[in-house]
Amino acid sequence: MGCIKAIAAAVLCFGVLFLLVFGWVVYQHYKHMTVRESISVPLPDGVHMVKHSRIGINPVVAEYDRDVTYVSNGVRGKTTPLAVDTCGGYPINCYLIEGPDGPLLRLDDALREHLLDFSSETTYLVIRFKGTGFIGEVANGGYTDASVSYVDDDPATAEVEICGKKAIPMVEVTQGAPETYLGRIEGGTGRLRFTTAEESPEGAIEHRHEW
Repeated sequence: MGCIKAIAAAVLCFGVLFLLVFGWVVYQHYKHMTVRESISVPLPDGVHMVKHSRIGINPVVAEYDRDVTYVSNGVRGKTTPLAVDTCGGYPINCYLIEGPDGPLLRLDDALREHLLDFSSETTYLVIRFKGTGFIGEVANGGYTDASVSYVDDDPATAEVEICGKKAIPMVEVTQGAPETYLGRIEGGTGRLRFTTAEESPEGAIEHRHEW
């Protein structure tokens, strides 16, 4: 009888351990779908800041809905979507551009590139064709359909549409102003954080997008 009781106790302990391990694995898979992570990227002027947040949309892989919120003088402004992260959207390099109407922030990751305009609180998707950047507002839901048409492979004839609307050359907003690397947004699972240029020297982003 003693042997049977020992075996039963061992089976019970194994069952409890299995359930604990299984529960932990399930929790790790689903945690990023229930908890919205957020971090802040402050601008050097001490006035403007962008809050970046994300929440998982896939229980198996690291895919996220992402957005940014504009903050000026401590007051929260508009929240706008970024392109959906379909796995691989981090790190994000952050670049400050001093535009004629106020600061701009360019976000560059492996999947997409964005331009944030603090003066109008507008978030643009950036599409590059033959070295020329074009911008259009990111649609609700983070959808980023884009198309390019041109004649005889001539960039001067390029017409770009982003989310169904005609895009404009990025230089019309930036006026060709130089940019400064501020740092990067790191995005390992459960470890969203912003590191400054001093902490994370600029590293090239290996782009996976086709534009």
